[in-house]
Amino acid sequence: MIRVTNQGPSDAIGTIISDLIPASLTNVFWTVVPAGQATVTSGNGGFGNNISVTANIPAGAANAIIITVDGLVAANATGTIVNTATATPAEPGIPAVSASASSW
Repeated sequence: MIRVTNQGPSDAIGTIISDLIPASLTNVFWTVVPAGQATVTSGNGGFGNNISVTANIPAGAANAIIITVDGLVAANATGTIVNTATATPAEPGIPAVSASASSW
């Protein structure tokens, strides 16, 4: 699961959430659910290892974009699978927007 929030103080408009899921996961599909007043403007879900979502996330802890990722670990996978998502607001805001993405 990936959860993107905006600690503010400005709204994060046009935030691009991206994640290249490791190739050791196969048959990947993902869904997106906004929480609070957050909205998804593109990328409501899909198939494949390349996640790209654009969203508007108002400031405040109750506003979030939640991405659920499902898939299968490849039979030849070894070691630890590490995944990192990024959230990039379209504009930095004044003062700067602090969007964060966490995955688990």
